[in-house]
Amino acid sequence: MNFKMIFPLLLLLGSCSIDEFQERQVLRDLEIERQHNLAEIDVDKCAVEGGDIDYRGMFGMPMCVIPFEDAGKACTDSSECQGICMVDADGGTPDNPSEYKRAMSGEGPIVGSCEPDDKTFGCFGEVINGKIASAICVD
Repeated sequence: MNFKMIFPLLLLLGSCSIDEFQERQVLRDLEIERQHNLAEIDVDKCAVEGGDIDYRGMFGMPMCVIPFEDAGKACTDSSECQGICMVDADGGTPDNPSEYKRAMSGEGPIVGSCEPDDKTFGCFGEVINGKIASAICVD
């Protein structure tokens, strides 16, 4: 092989660590996956159903997100909502703890709010009969 052809390539590879190279490759692959997912979405159907395309989750994947009509309404049970009755595990402060922290300390009954849409991400607890029935982190 010709040294003149290999030398620039070696300089280029030498200027990047393997980690940088892998990171760029992962980011490229992630963007390809986002584009593939976006192409799979029926945008017209999403709009007809009242949804919008949004990028969500740890990897920011596109998806049709349909808001619930009762989003944010106070509730004490999931049967009162289109989605679930939920409390966000936002942490709160010592002076103003979140409903989630209050519930975990055994205080009750818990008043949650109806889920905002059909693609909820983050950490939250489902409220059933004024108590947190389950908790999960979705990403």
